[in-house]
Amino acid sequence: MIVRYINFSVRKGINMASIRKRGDKVYQISIYLGLDSSDKKKFHYETFYGIKSEAKDRARELEVKFKCVKQTMRRNRNGSRKVPKNVEQLLELWLDDTRNVVTERTYEKYAWHVKRLIPVIGDLEVFNLGPLEIRERLKKIEGLSERTVKDLYATMRTALNYASSLELIGSDLMRGIRSPKVVRKDRNVLDLKELAVFLKIAKDYKHYLIIRILALTGMRTGEALGLKWRDVDFEKRTITIVRAADTKHRKLKDTKTENSKRVIELDEESIEELSKLFKSISSKVSSNDLIFQNGDGRPLRYGAVMNTKNRVLAKSGLHHIRLHDLRHGVASILIDQGHPVTLVAATLGQTPSTTANTYSHALRRGKSIAALIGG
Repeated sequence: MIVRYINFSVRKGINMASIRKRGDKVYQISIYLGLDSSDKKKFHYETFYGIKSEAKDRARELEVKFKCVKQTMRRNRNGSRKVPKNVEQLLELWLDDTRNVVTERTYEKYAWHVKRLIPVIGDLEVFNLGPLEIRERLKKIEGLSERTVKDLYATMRTALNYASSLELIGSDLMRGIRSPKVVRKDRNVLDLKELAVFLKIAKDYKHYLIIRILALTGMRTGEALGLKWRDVDFEKRTITIVRAADTKHRKLKDTKTENSKRVIELDEESIEELSKLFKSISSKVSSNDLIFQNGDGRPLRYGAVMNTKNRVLAKSGLHHIRLHDLRHGVASILIDQGHPVTLVAATLGQTPSTTANTYSHALRRGKSIAALIGG
Protein backbone atom coordinates (compact mmCIF):
# COMPACT_ATOMS: atom_id res chain seq x y z
CA MET A 1 0.00 0.00 0.00
CA ILE A 2 1.26 3.45 -0.89
CA VAL A 3 1.07 5.88 2.01
CA ARG A 4 0.94 9.56 1.12
CA TYR A 5 1.36 12.53 3.43
CA ILE A 6 -0.16 15.93 2.86
CA ASN A 7 1.19 18.75 5.02
CA PHE A 8 -0.40 22.19 5.22
CA SER A 9 -1.27 24.85 7.79
CA VAL A 10 -4.06 27.26 8.48
CA ARG A 11 -1.38 29.85 9.16
CA LYS A 12 1.17 30.41 6.44
CA GLY A 13 4.60 28.92 6.99
CA ILE A 14 3.73 26.63 9.92
CA ASN A 15 3.06 22.92 9.32
CA MET A 16 0.63 21.91 12.09
CA ALA A 17 -1.77 19.47 10.39
CA SER A 18 -0.89 16.32 8.44
CA ILE A 19 -3.14 13.98 6.47
CA ARG A 20 -2.07 10.40 5.89
CA LYS A 21 -3.95 8.19 3.41
CA ARG A 22 -4.65 4.82 5.04
CA GLY A 23 -6.95 3.22 2.49
CA ASP A 24 -9.73 3.88 0.03
CA LYS A 25 -11.35 7.11 1.26
CA VAL A 26 -9.73 6.62 4.68
CA TYR A 27 -7.35 9.23 6.11
CA GLN A 28 -5.55 9.74 9.38
CA ILE A 29 -5.40 13.37 10.44
CA SER A 30 -2.71 14.40 12.91
CA ILE A 31 -2.57 17.79 14.57
CA TYR A 32 0.74 18.90 16.05
CA LEU A 33 0.01 20.49 19.42
CA GLY A 34 3.53 21.50 20.40
CA LEU A 35 6.09 20.43 22.97
CA ASP A 36 5.07 19.50 26.48
CA SER A 37 7.03 20.36 29.63
CA SER A 38 9.35 17.39 28.92
CA ASP A 39 10.12 18.60 25.38
CA LYS A 40 8.12 15.74 23.87
CA LYS A 41 6.00 16.39 20.81
CA LYS A 42 2.27 16.07 21.34
CA PHE A 43 -0.25 15.19 18.62
CA HIS A 44 -3.99 14.74 18.25
CA TYR A 45 -5.01 11.93 15.88
CA GLU A 46 -8.32 11.37 14.12
CA THR A 47 -9.44 8.84 11.49
CA PHE A 48 -11.53 10.42 8.73
CA TYR A 49 -13.70 8.63 6.18
CA GLY A 50 -14.32 10.51 2.93
CA ILE A 51 -12.53 12.12 0.00
CA LYS A 52 -9.25 14.02 0.26
CA SER A 53 -10.76 17.51 -0.02
CA GLU A 54 -13.16 16.72 2.82
CA ALA A 55 -10.30 15.40 4.93
CA LYS A 56 -8.42 18.67 4.37
CA ASP A 57 -11.48 20.65 5.43
CA ARG A 58 -11.75 18.55 8.59
CA ALA A 59 -8.06 19.11 9.31
CA ARG A 60 -8.59 22.86 9.08
CA GLU A 61 -11.50 22.59 11.54
CA LEU A 62 -9.27 20.71 13.97
CA GLU A 63 -6.55 23.34 13.55
CA VAL A 64 -8.98 25.98 14.75
CA LYS A 65 -10.30 23.74 17.54
CA PHE A 66 -6.82 23.03 18.95
CA LYS A 67 -5.50 26.57 18.62
CA CYS A 68 -6.20 27.16 22.31
CA VAL A 69 -4.46 23.92 23.24
CA LYS A 70 -1.27 24.98 21.49
CA GLN A 71 -1.29 28.36 23.19
CA THR A 72 -1.74 26.86 26.65
CA MET A 73 1.00 24.30 26.05
CA ARG A 74 3.37 27.13 25.14
CA ARG A 75 2.43 28.97 28.33
CA ASN A 76 2.98 25.80 30.32
CA ARG A 77 6.46 25.38 28.85
CA ASN A 78 7.26 28.96 29.74
CA GLY A 79 6.70 28.24 33.42
CA SER A 80 3.10 29.42 33.89
CA ARG A 81 0.51 27.57 35.97
CA LYS A 82 -0.07 23.92 35.06
CA VAL A 83 -2.68 23.50 32.35
CA PRO A 84 -5.59 21.23 33.31
CA LYS A 85 -5.65 17.95 31.39
CA ASN A 86 -9.23 16.97 32.15
CA VAL A 87 -12.49 18.56 33.22
CA GLU A 88 -11.94 17.63 36.87
CA GLN A 89 -8.72 19.68 36.97
CA LEU A 90 -10.43 22.48 35.02
CA LEU A 91 -13.30 22.67 37.51
CA GLU A 92 -10.90 22.67 40.45
CA LEU A 93 -8.85 25.44 38.84
CA TRP A 94 -11.99 27.53 38.25
CA LEU A 95 -13.21 26.91 41.80
CA ASP A 96 -9.86 27.99 43.25
CA ASP A 97 -9.84 31.21 41.22
CA THR A 98 -13.45 31.91 42.17
CA ARG A 99 -12.92 31.76 45.92
CA ASN A 100 -11.94 35.41 46.35
CA VAL A 101 -14.49 36.96 43.99
CA VAL A 102 -17.75 35.53 45.35
CA THR A 103 -19.37 35.39 48.76
CA GLU A 104 -18.61 32.53 51.11
CA ARG A 105 -22.08 31.05 50.61
CA THR A 106 -21.77 31.22 46.82
CA TYR A 107 -18.36 29.56 46.95
CA GLU A 108 -19.77 26.75 49.08
CA LYS A 109 -22.58 26.27 46.58
CA TYR A 110 -20.10 26.11 43.70
CA ALA A 111 -17.95 23.61 45.62
CA TRP A 112 -21.02 21.43 46.18
CA HIS A 113 -21.80 21.59 42.45
CA VAL A 114 -18.24 20.73 41.44
CA LYS A 115 -18.27 17.74 43.79
CA ARG A 116 -21.30 16.38 41.92
CA LEU A 117 -20.11 17.28 38.43
CA ILE A 118 -16.73 15.57 38.69
CA PRO A 119 -18.04 11.95 38.83
CA VAL A 120 -20.20 12.67 35.76
CA ILE A 121 -17.87 14.61 33.49
CA GLY A 122 -14.52 14.97 35.25
CA ASP A 123 -12.62 12.37 33.21
CA LEU A 124 -13.15 14.05 29.82
CA GLU A 125 -9.94 15.43 28.32
CA VAL A 126 -9.86 19.19 27.94
CA PHE A 127 -8.08 18.86 24.57
CA ASN A 128 -10.96 16.85 23.08
CA LEU A 129 -13.82 18.58 24.84
CA GLY A 130 -16.83 19.25 22.64
CA PRO A 131 -20.54 20.10 22.96
CA LEU A 132 -21.73 16.57 22.16
CA GLU A 133 -19.64 14.93 24.88
CA ILE A 134 -20.67 17.57 27.41
CA ARG A 135 -24.36 17.19 26.60
CA GLU A 136 -24.31 13.39 26.82
CA ARG A 137 -22.47 13.41 30.14
CA LEU A 138 -24.68 16.05 31.76
CA LYS A 139 -27.76 14.04 30.78
CA LYS A 140 -26.49 11.30 33.12
CA ILE A 141 -26.99 13.46 36.22
CA GLU A 142 -29.66 11.79 38.34
CA GLY A 143 -31.06 11.64 41.85
CA LEU A 144 -31.31 15.43 42.19
CA SER A 145 -34.20 17.88 41.90
CA GLU A 146 -34.92 19.64 38.62
CA ARG A 147 -33.84 22.95 40.11
CA THR A 148 -30.54 21.50 41.35
CA VAL A 149 -29.78 19.94 37.96
CA LYS A 150 -30.48 23.26 36.28
CA ASP A 151 -28.06 24.92 38.69
CA LEU A 152 -25.40 22.31 37.86
CA TYR A 153 -25.76 23.12 34.16
CA ALA A 154 -25.36 26.82 34.97
CA THR A 155 -22.22 26.18 37.03
CA MET A 156 -20.74 24.05 34.26
CA ARG A 157 -21.42 26.83 31.76
CA THR A 158 -19.77 29.40 34.05
CA ALA A 159 -16.68 27.23 34.50
CA LEU A 160 -16.34 26.64 30.75
CA ASN A 161 -16.69 30.36 30.03
CA TYR A 162 -13.88 30.94 32.52
CA ALA A 163 -11.71 28.34 30.76
CA SER A 164 -12.49 29.94 27.40
CA SER A 165 -11.44 33.36 28.70
CA LEU A 166 -8.04 31.85 29.56
CA GLU A 167 -7.87 30.26 26.10
CA LEU A 168 -7.82 26.79 27.62
CA ILE A 169 -10.73 25.70 25.41
CA GLY A 170 -12.76 27.05 22.53
CA SER A 171 -15.70 29.36 23.07
CA ASP A 172 -19.39 28.57 23.43
CA LEU A 173 -18.96 24.84 24.10
CA MET A 174 -22.35 24.79 25.83
CA ARG A 175 -24.15 26.86 23.25
CA GLY A 176 -27.22 24.92 22.22
CA ILE A 177 -27.11 22.70 25.32
CA ARG A 178 -30.35 23.30 27.18
CA SER A 179 -30.72 22.59 30.86
CA PRO A 180 -33.72 20.51 31.95
CA LYS A 181 -36.99 22.38 32.25
CA VAL A 182 -38.05 23.14 35.80
CA VAL A 183 -41.76 22.65 36.26
CA ARG A 184 -43.18 25.75 37.88
CA LYS A 185 -44.91 24.94 41.14
CA ASP A 186 -47.76 26.90 42.64
CA ARG A 187 -46.42 29.08 45.41
CA ASN A 188 -47.67 28.00 48.79
CA VAL A 189 -48.61 31.29 50.46
CA LEU A 190 -51.05 32.69 52.99
CA ASP A 191 -53.95 34.77 51.75
CA LEU A 192 -55.03 37.97 53.49
CA LYS A 193 -57.34 36.27 56.01
CA GLU A 194 -54.79 33.58 56.82
CA LEU A 195 -52.05 36.20 57.19
CA ALA A 196 -54.18 38.13 59.70
CA VAL A 197 -54.61 34.96 61.79
CA PHE A 198 -50.90 34.19 61.49
CA LEU A 199 -49.85 37.62 62.79
CA LYS A 200 -52.40 37.55 65.59
CA ILE A 201 -51.00 34.27 66.93
CA ALA A 202 -47.41 35.42 66.37
CA LYS A 203 -47.85 38.26 68.90
CA ASP A 204 -47.41 35.76 71.71
CA TYR A 205 -43.89 34.83 70.62
CA LYS A 206 -40.50 36.35 71.37
CA HIS A 207 -39.54 36.92 67.75
CA TYR A 208 -42.87 38.39 66.70
CA LEU A 209 -41.37 41.62 65.39
CA ILE A 210 -39.10 40.08 62.76
CA ILE A 211 -41.86 37.67 61.75
CA ARG A 212 -44.19 40.65 61.30
CA ILE A 213 -41.69 42.59 59.22
CA LEU A 214 -41.03 39.59 56.97
CA ALA A 215 -44.74 38.91 56.51
CA LEU A 216 -45.68 42.51 55.69
CA THR A 217 -42.71 43.90 53.74
CA GLY A 218 -41.52 41.00 51.61
CA MET A 219 -37.94 41.37 52.83
CA ARG A 220 -35.59 38.47 52.39
CA THR A 221 -34.74 36.93 55.76
CA GLY A 222 -31.09 37.94 55.35
CA GLU A 223 -32.12 41.54 54.70
CA ALA A 224 -34.18 41.69 57.89
CA LEU A 225 -31.36 40.13 59.91
CA GLY A 226 -28.95 42.73 58.52
CA LEU A 227 -31.01 45.74 59.64
CA LYS A 228 -29.41 48.23 62.04
CA TRP A 229 -31.15 50.81 64.18
CA ARG A 230 -29.76 53.61 62.03
CA ASP A 231 -31.75 52.18 59.11
CA VAL A 232 -35.05 53.04 60.80
CA ASP A 233 -36.61 56.48 60.36
CA PHE A 234 -39.27 56.67 63.08
CA GLU A 235 -40.61 60.02 61.88
CA LYS A 236 -41.05 59.03 58.23
CA ARG A 237 -42.02 55.47 59.24
CA THR A 238 -39.55 53.91 56.83
CA ILE A 239 -36.80 51.35 56.94
CA THR A 240 -33.84 51.33 54.54
CA ILE A 241 -32.20 48.16 53.26
CA VAL A 242 -28.51 48.65 52.45
CA ARG A 243 -27.00 45.32 53.54
CA ALA A 244 -27.92 41.75 54.38
CA ALA A 245 -26.77 38.98 56.68
CA ASP A 246 -25.35 35.62 55.69
CA THR A 247 -27.89 33.47 57.51
CA LYS A 248 -25.56 30.46 57.66
CA HIS A 249 -22.36 32.11 58.85
CA ARG A 250 -24.12 34.94 60.73
CA LYS A 251 -22.10 37.82 59.34
CA LEU A 252 -22.98 40.88 57.29
CA LYS A 253 -22.62 41.07 53.53
CA ASP A 254 -23.78 43.18 50.61
CA THR A 255 -27.34 42.91 49.32
CA LYS A 256 -28.15 40.33 46.66
CA THR A 257 -28.27 42.96 43.90
CA GLU A 258 -28.14 46.74 43.62
CA ASN A 259 -31.92 46.71 43.17
CA SER A 260 -32.20 45.10 46.60
CA LYS A 261 -31.13 48.40 48.20
CA ARG A 262 -34.41 50.19 48.85
CA VAL A 263 -36.62 52.10 51.25
CA ILE A 264 -39.81 50.46 52.52
CA GLU A 265 -42.70 52.21 54.20
CA LEU A 266 -43.85 50.57 57.43
CA ASP A 267 -47.28 50.43 58.97
CA GLU A 268 -48.01 52.20 62.25
CA GLU A 269 -48.03 49.05 64.39
CA SER A 270 -44.65 47.88 63.08
CA ILE A 271 -43.14 51.28 63.83
CA GLU A 272 -44.64 51.20 67.33
CA GLU A 273 -43.20 47.74 67.96
CA LEU A 274 -39.77 48.89 66.77
CA SER A 275 -39.98 52.02 68.94
CA LYS A 276 -41.01 49.95 71.96
CA LEU A 277 -38.08 47.57 71.46
CA PHE A 278 -35.57 50.39 70.98
CA LYS A 279 -36.69 52.23 74.14
CA SER A 280 -36.38 49.05 76.19
CA ILE A 281 -32.74 48.53 75.16
CA SER A 282 -31.60 52.05 74.20
CA SER A 283 -29.16 52.25 77.09
CA LYS A 284 -27.40 49.12 75.82
CA VAL A 285 -27.26 49.69 72.08
CA SER A 286 -26.08 52.24 69.53
CA SER A 287 -27.45 53.20 66.15
CA ASN A 288 -24.83 50.92 64.57
CA ASP A 289 -26.11 47.81 66.34
CA LEU A 290 -28.25 45.18 64.67
CA ILE A 291 -31.98 45.25 65.46
CA PHE A 292 -32.30 41.47 65.49
CA GLN A 293 -29.27 40.02 67.20
CA ASN A 294 -28.13 37.40 69.65
CA GLY A 295 -26.32 38.19 72.86
CA ASP A 296 -22.99 38.05 71.01
CA GLY A 297 -23.95 41.01 68.81
CA ARG A 298 -24.12 38.87 65.69
CA PRO A 299 -27.28 38.42 63.61
CA LEU A 300 -30.09 36.40 65.16
CA ARG A 301 -29.91 32.74 64.19
CA TYR A 302 -32.00 31.81 61.17
CA GLY A 303 -33.21 28.72 63.02
CA ALA A 304 -34.75 30.86 65.76
CA VAL A 305 -36.86 32.74 63.21
CA MET A 306 -37.83 29.56 61.37
CA ASN A 307 -38.81 27.76 64.58
CA THR A 308 -41.02 30.69 65.59
CA LYS A 309 -42.74 30.56 62.20
CA ASN A 310 -43.33 26.82 62.57
CA ARG A 311 -44.77 27.18 66.07
CA VAL A 312 -47.12 29.93 64.95
CA LEU A 313 -48.36 27.82 62.05
CA ALA A 314 -48.91 24.81 64.30
CA LYS A 315 -50.84 26.80 66.90
CA SER A 316 -52.98 28.59 64.32
CA GLY A 317 -53.80 25.44 62.36
CA LEU A 318 -52.67 27.01 59.09
CA HIS A 319 -51.05 25.01 56.29
CA HIS A 320 -47.27 24.77 56.17
CA ILE A 321 -45.23 27.42 54.37
CA ARG A 322 -41.52 28.09 54.20
CA LEU A 323 -40.09 31.21 55.76
CA HIS A 324 -39.32 32.52 52.25
CA ASP A 325 -42.98 32.00 51.31
CA LEU A 326 -43.84 35.01 53.46
CA ARG A 327 -41.99 37.06 50.83
CA HIS A 328 -43.89 35.38 48.01
CA GLY A 329 -47.10 36.02 49.89
CA VAL A 330 -46.50 39.77 49.95
CA ALA A 331 -45.96 39.78 46.18
CA SER A 332 -49.02 37.66 45.50
CA ILE A 333 -51.28 39.81 47.68
CA LEU A 334 -50.07 43.05 46.09
CA ILE A 335 -50.63 41.64 42.61
CA ASP A 336 -54.07 40.27 43.54
CA GLN A 337 -55.00 43.72 44.83
CA GLY A 338 -54.19 45.19 41.43
CA HIS A 339 -50.96 47.02 42.26
CA PRO A 340 -48.60 47.58 39.30
CA VAL A 341 -45.60 45.35 38.73
CA THR A 342 -43.26 48.32 39.23
CA LEU A 343 -44.50 48.80 42.81
CA VAL A 344 -44.28 45.08 43.58
CA ALA A 345 -40.75 44.99 42.18
CA ALA A 346 -39.72 48.04 44.24
CA THR A 347 -41.13 46.40 47.38
CA LEU A 348 -39.25 43.14 46.78
CA GLY A 349 -36.02 44.77 45.57
CA GLN A 350 -36.21 43.30 42.08
CA THR A 351 -36.34 44.54 38.52
CA PRO A 352 -39.86 44.66 37.04
CA SER A 353 -38.88 41.98 34.50
CA THR A 354 -37.76 39.60 37.26
CA THR A 355 -40.99 40.15 39.19
CA ALA A 356 -43.11 39.71 36.06
CA ASN A 357 -41.34 36.45 35.23
CA THR A 358 -41.53 35.09 38.78
CA TYR A 359 -45.19 35.92 39.31
CA SER A 360 -46.41 35.59 35.73
CA HIS A 361 -49.06 33.09 36.84
CA ALA A 362 -50.74 35.83 38.86
CA LEU A 363 -50.30 38.57 36.26
CA ARG A 364 -51.80 36.88 33.24
CA ARG A 365 -55.43 37.85 33.38
CA GLY A 366 -57.55 38.21 30.29
CA LYS A 367 -60.64 40.34 29.90
CA SER A 368 -63.51 40.13 27.47
CA ILE A 369 -64.10 43.18 25.25
CA ALA A 370 -67.84 42.57 25.19
CA ALA A 371 -68.52 45.61 27.35
CA LEU A 372 -66.68 47.81 24.85
CA ILE A 373 -68.94 46.81 21.97
CA GLY A 374 -72.15 46.62 23.95
CA GLY A 375 -72.29 42.81 23.84
